[in-house]
Amino acid sequence: MMVATCLQVVGFVTSFVGWIGIIVTTSTNDWVVTCGYTIPTCRKLDELGSKGLWADCVMATGLYHCKPLVDILILPGYVQACRALMIAASVLGLPAILLLLTVLPWLALCSFFWLSVPLWPPSGSLCAPTVRPPS
Repeated sequence: MMVATCLQVVGFVTSFVGWIGIIVTTSTNDWVVTCGYTIPTCRKLDELGSKGLWADCVMATGLYHCKPLVDILILPGYVQACRALMIAASVLGLPAILLLLTVLPWLALCSFFWLSVPLWPPSGSLCAPTVRPPS
């Protein structure tokens, strides 16, 4: 029983860290780094550029200049597909994390003193709180 609980907790923590990673990756502009030379040479010459899902950026004279990609019609198909998939993964990750929270054995979401015991149907985890009279 203890091994199963530990594996469930490790699975939850891993999935939560992965979901946070998806959100950070979606928002960053360092998907593709462009440089005509090696990366250290481009940093010294201030010619380092980066592209992301939301902006094209250039590092020049020590400053980081970004141009947002606002016109969706001129974007390549792979950028539009990546945007859609990353947003879908970010949005669908939150309910998945919440469902994982409800099935962890050491966490009883409905075990407050005025609520009844949660129901665990085979199709998923549902919590049906009902008010109990105080004893």
